[in-house]
Amino acid sequence: MAKNYNERMTQAIERMCSFTIRNRLPFLLVLGALTLALGIIVALQTRIESYFPDLLPQDHPYVQINEQYKETFGGSNMVTIMMETKEGDVFTTPFLKKVKNLQFNLRLIPGINQFQIVSLAGRKLKTVSASTAGVETRPFMDKEIYRAGEGVPQTQAELDQLRDAVLTSPTVYGTYVSRDLRSVLITIDFIDRLLEYTPAFNRINEILDQERDDTVHIRVVGEPMLYGWVNYYFPETMTIFTLTWAALMAFLFIVMRTWRGTFLPLLSGLVAGTWALGFVALMDFNFDPLVVVVAFLLTALAISHSVQLTVRFDDNVNRGYTDMKEAAWQSMSMLTRPLMLGIVADAGAMAVVALTPIPLLEKVAITGMIWVLVIIISAYFLTPLLLSYVQHPKKVLHPINVQPAIHKFLDLAVTTTNGPAARKWVLAGALAVFVVAGAISFQLTVGDANPGSPILWQDSSYNVDAEVINTTYRGSDQMFIVVKGPKNTLKSPKILRNMANLQRFMEAQPEVGGSVSLADVLPAIQRVFYEGNPRFYEIGDDLLVNGELAYLYISGSEPGDADKFNNFVYSEGSIRFMFRDHRGDTIRTGLARLKEYIAKHPLQLEDDFGKAHEISDYGGGVSKAVLGGAGARVEKGEEGTEIGDIAAQATPEYYLAGGLIGVLGAVNEIILAKQVEAIALALLWVGLCAAVVYRDAAAALFFMVPVALSNVITFSYMTMKDIGMNINTVPVAALGIALGVDYAFYVADGIREELRETRDPMGAIVKALHSAGRGVFITAFTLVISIVLWTFSSVRFQAEMGILMCVWLSVSALSSLFVIPAMAYVFRPDFIFGKDLMEVKGVKAGSVGSHVS
Repeated sequence: MAKNYNERMTQAIERMCSFTIRNRLPFLLVLGALTLALGIIVALQTRIESYFPDLLPQDHPYVQINEQYKETFGGSNMVTIMMETKEGDVFTTPFLKKVKNLQFNLRLIPGINQFQIVSLAGRKLKTVSASTAGVETRPFMDKEIYRAGEGVPQTQAELDQLRDAVLTSPTVYGTYVSRDLRSVLITIDFIDRLLEYTPAFNRINEILDQERDDTVHIRVVGEPMLYGWVNYYFPETMTIFTLTWAALMAFLFIVMRTWRGTFLPLLSGLVAGTWALGFVALMDFNFDPLVVVVAFLLTALAISHSVQLTVRFDDNVNRGYTDMKEAAWQSMSMLTRPLMLGIVADAGAMAVVALTPIPLLEKVAITGMIWVLVIIISAYFLTPLLLSYVQHPKKVLHPINVQPAIHKFLDLAVTTTNGPAARKWVLAGALAVFVVAGAISFQLTVGDANPGSPILWQDSSYNVDAEVINTTYRGSDQMFIVVKGPKNTLKSPKILRNMANLQRFMEAQPEVGGSVSLADVLPAIQRVFYEGNPRFYEIGDDLLVNGELAYLYISGSEPGDADKFNNFVYSEGSIRFMFRDHRGDTIRTGLARLKEYIAKHPLQLEDDFGKAHEISDYGGGVSKAVLGGAGARVEKGEEGTEIGDIAAQATPEYYLAGGLIGVLGAVNEIILAKQVEAIALALLWVGLCAAVVYRDAAAALFFMVPVALSNVITFSYMTMKDIGMNINTVPVAALGIALGVDYAFYVADGIREELRETRDPMGAIVKALHSAGRGVFITAFTLVISIVLWTFSSVRFQAEMGILMCVWLSVSALSSLFVIPAMAYVFRPDFIFGKDLMEVKGVKAGSVGSHVS
């Protein structure tokens, strides 16, 4: 039955290939027209940009909390600016005037949230003072206080007054003014739907450049700045991409020595990219600059398949084929099985990326699947069609012949396989490497592995600025959690003390530089009543006291000034934590500690809260929610709007977690949960494809060996080099599975096909290694050498992914040339060495003219 299946499949492949070669001109005209049309679409419609919401798992509760509250409590696109004086302290008129100018000019940035610009010169930060006239809350640099300077102190007395106000404000001193009084911090946030990284990046730098001079040093960090730098380096990325193509061309020219061997693989990669990007543009997907590395990997797959076809064509020429249509037909038909198997397996490996519910990864998965599938057009059809037109097949372009050196290396693989002890040592060594590398790879960090951004180098201006800001201040990476309950929950002493205790508990983690909430603001106001005595820096004992303290704080404020702490009916509020880095371990530890505290210390209201909260209201004309112990009754205001208990619940709770740390925590949790599943499914898909094509379950296990080996070695390398598994590296990991199996398909199927001409297993292995193995070696060597150029990229991620590609390609090629032949010879799997294959004789050169006539 297997014999009949193989014969039917072979006959179907030969008929299809014959039809294609016979109708080569119509095929080429159609392919050329479609490629030109899609190329025009690519040129006109491709959008090269990063879109931050694409990076987030939208269904994750952390992301949902961030989306719900980001415009009041601060989102994940916050930018932090540090202005440092080079001499003296910040309390000089020229320096403070620069801060005031920045505060004003930052409002002009496209997409900025006007209510989330916070600095010493803004209205969001308040100073509280007491006098015979009462308690007043005013901005630190208020025009009413410093009238002569439009809010900027002019005299030494005014400067001293501002200094004293800062030193006595725990929410400002150390948070927005450094402990050494040499710098100030300005934070801004954006409306995500209006944010475009490149315009925001350029405008921020323009505004900062206006204030830069020899008296100040300005540093700036934040996700918009980070991705702005990525876009800034995009022209350099395209230059490296172009140089890589030039290097590919040069090495193919040297190794292959023919125009067909030089240009056809590159043309295959170019056509595949044009078709894929054309379809992506039609689907209105944006092209993220960071996935250029993925694009190069996919291009490498197309080049690899085309090289195999070209090498097989050259072998046919050397064997005596004189009709180029016959040589192209034989190359196409003999490599159909491994090429199609590789493409289907590769497409499935990309498809599993979509299981991670992050829009960017879903788009990358769809793009990758399309890109892989169009390789059928660009390599399987286009390359043989063009090869059939070759006029002088034995003509070489230069005298340099590296083929003898390649044959010597391949002879080493032959010798290793032929030696009984050598092949056993190869298999034992592969097993040992797999075990050791597997143990190391279990330590792979999920999330960022280093402080700063892994996208840029540690000595980049961005990461240097991040290090200085995080050591000078409490931390530039923020996370907020939401306290949500009935109306006036945030006036409850029990709730406020629970919040304060949580803040102290979290600040015990070294990476948490500080925190701020309403539980910090109210004690600061209470202390004012006692002439600043720190003994009275405490939360009020009942709702009425805390209500009065809260009223005093907002009485001098404009609408929205207190939103970062609580809403207007005190049913919702935030605690903001400042983190010194966003490494994966830091985020996991912080979230674990939060969950631990919340589980042990749930929020509880006072027993008489239902009665006491009504008398703590302030102002008039607002609706009231009269809460009992078991539920809520919401009354209508004059305009019929329901207000009051926004939470509509009697029991207050904490809700995790927004801000950059929160959404990165969500991404890391999703990747941790889905990565093992995705790798397992990719391996299963590869095995299933092999089992179906070869109709043998042993094929599934056979081809999983090189895949597993290349992946664990690469993951162990990532572990040793502190490269984390994050949203940027996941697609590369998925493609690593594809890289790990394609070469193995060609070598194994090459052995299988050579058995059609010889019954000698070792003879078949020798021929396969010098044919399919030569294609593997040429492809891998050429790609590895050219990829070295990526290591010079200013974008660290691209450089590291270039190194990872080199590791994957090298391990995949070596395992295909040494491990696969040794396994084939030792285990003699039926799908390679079946009797039906060894009994069927192949078709000799010159006897297949009827196929393409």
